[in-house]
Amino acid sequence: MQKILSYFLIIFSLVAIASQPAFAALHRGGEEPTDIEIESKMAAEWRACSTGDDCQMVHYGCEGFIAANIKFLQPATSLAWKIGGDPKTLDCSQGQVTNYLASCLGNICTATNPLE
Repeated sequence: MQKILSYFLIIFSLVAIASQPAFAALHRGGEEPTDIEIESKMAAEWRACSTGDDCQMVHYGCEGFIAANIKFLQPATSLAWKIGGDPKTLDCSQGQVTNYLASCLGNICTATNPLE
């Protein structure tokens, strides 16, 4: 019975977390755009990759980030900063701190957390 209850709590927690916009899109709160909003405006080739070496993180706003192909880093950064804000011009009290790294998953540059 305890095992069933444990499974139920795990599934319930995952469903509750996954239904939150913060989890689904890594939205950092307020009016800051989500990664999905920025990525939907990126050309597919800006995120295409063969290996993790093809990818690099792009930070925007005070806490936002996406991964992009190094060859298209400049246009991806310009778009992210246009939509989400240039972190160098914002007053971000916390600074840019993240555990996420750029990696290539399914031939798409993706921000992944190696601690998870």
